Amino acid sequence: MSSVVDRRQERAERRHEHIAELNQRATETGLRLKRLCDAIETGVADLEDPAFKERIAGLKAIRD
Repeated sequence: MSSVVDRRQERAERRHEHIAELNQRATETGLRLKRLCDAIETGVADLEDPAFKERIAGLKAIRD
């Protein structure tokens, strides 16, 4: 019985770690998107640049 409890606890810990990693990834991606938006607002980046649009789309997909 204790081995079942141990395995269950290990799975729960792995899930918590995975959720923490996903949250960190979402936060980092959100910050990257914010920096890109700041670059657009300040005129550093051109929104019409296809590579730029692709980068934004990729970051949004990761975040979502």
